[in-house]
Amino acid sequence: QAVDLLATHQAEAEALEALGKLRVEGAIEKLTAALDKESFCDVIRSGAIAGLCYLRTEAALDVIAGWLTEDRPALCRLSATLALGRMGRDKPELRPRVLDLLEGALHPMPGVRHQLALCSALGTVGTEPALPLLRELEERGVGGLVRRFSREHAQSIRRKQDRTAPF
Repeated sequence: QAVDLLATHQAEAEALEALGKLRVEGAIEKLTAALDKESFCDVIRSGAIAGLCYLRTEAALDVIAGWLTEDRPALCRLSATLALGRMGRDKPELRPRVLDLLEGALHPMPGVRHQLALCSALGTVGTEPALPLLRELEERGVGGLVRRFSREHAQSIRRKQDRTAPF
C-alpha cells in the first residue's frame, strides 16, 4: 500500500513537471496550488517546483525563491536550488537575479547536500558570474566532495568560455 501511495505521488509530480514544460494557460496557479500538498519526501512539491522552472517567468521565479528559505523543508530547498540553475541557464534575462538568489543561499553556509545542489545549480547556469560563487564553495565548502564538485563545475565553465572565445 505504501508503494502504491509513493507511485501515485510520483505520477502527480511528473504530471506537474509536464504541466510546466507545456506552459499551458493557468499553469502557474496549478503549480503554486500543488505546493500546499503534503507527500512522502515532498515529491509533489519537488515536481511542482520543477514545473515552475520550465515556465521561465518572473512570477515563477518569485514562487521558487520563496522555497529557498530555512523554514522550508530541506528537499524543497534542494529542488528550488536546482530549479534556479535551470532557469538561469534557459532564460538569460533572469540570470542576474538567479545568481543573486543562489549567492543568498550561500549565507549562512548551508549543509553539505545543499552545497552540492548549489554547485550543480551554478554549473548549470554555466556563465562567468557563477565562478566567484563556485570558488567560495570550493574554499568554504564542507568536505572534499563539495570542493571537488565546485572545482569541476568551474573548470567546465572556463572550458566553455575558451571554446566560445573569439580568436
